[in-house]
Amino acid sequence: MGISLIYELYSERLKVCLSYNWTMNRRLVMLGAVIGMIAGGFLPSLWGDYNTFGIGSIISSTVGGFLGIWLGVWLSKRLS
Repeated sequence: MGISLIYELYSERLKVCLSYNWTMNRRLVMLGAVIGMIAGGFLPSLWGDYNTFGIGSIISSTVGGFLGIWLGVWLSKRLS
């Protein structure tokens, strides 16, 4: 597979991605991610685990971030 073929495939994919009409509000998605990560990071302290960099805090912060992104996308599609 030559470099020119890889470049052609990548450029076609990029054109498709850029031509797709995104109707999401990026600020709302980012806000959802930030709030979700903060809430997820705080969640283990509710059951008494006050280790900020513990595995429970990191995992719940990651899950909260993904849920916040999902909620931000959902809200931005509902509002537009």
